[in-house]
Amino acid sequence: MFQKIQKKLKEFFGEKGQGVVEYALVLGFVAVLAIYLLTGSNVTKDVEANIANVDSAASDISAEYAKAKAGTANTGKAS
Repeated sequence: MFQKIQKKLKEFFGEKGQGVVEYALVLGFVAVLAIYLLTGSNVTKDVEANIANVDSAASDISAEYAKAKAGTANTGKAS
């Protein structure tokens, strides 16, 4: 009886268990890599600097657009 249960458990966990372990190892590796990139390197500072650059460029574009719009409104033809 015990041997039958043991055989069934081996059949159930045999290859499925191996797949679970492989997925767990890959997930652990990805988690460690993500933590290193976000805390151990300058990725966070680089991303913050790029966001600030985009924000500055967007503000400049908005200001130039407002100037151009105001300039065309003032120099329009009279009806």
